[in-house]
Amino acid sequence: MNDIEMNVRDFYLYIILGGALLGAVFGIVPLILGRRRNKKRLGFYGFLASIAGGALAPLVAIVVAAVFSWVIIKGGTAEDTDGHPPADNETTSV
Repeated sequence: MNDIEMNVRDFYLYIILGGALLGAVFGIVPLILGRRRNKKRLGFYGFLASIAGGALAPLVAIVVAAVFSWVIIKGGTAEDTDGHPPADNETTSV
């Protein structure tokens, strides 16, 4: 039988890749919430931050995804289609 050998460098590489993959799984939550609530950019940033946080420590990915999800849900108003926030003095006529 052949024994499988792994050095410390390979071990850390697998841990980082596994954490980044776990961060991507948790980052899907703010990505979907951002699309549904018309905050696509914030959702995408939450997705990327969750991947980066998961690469550092998998527990960080959970916290980052939860914080971005909370900001998307409880945050201010969404931006217009042209990227500018709606003005307070705009009125709609029917």
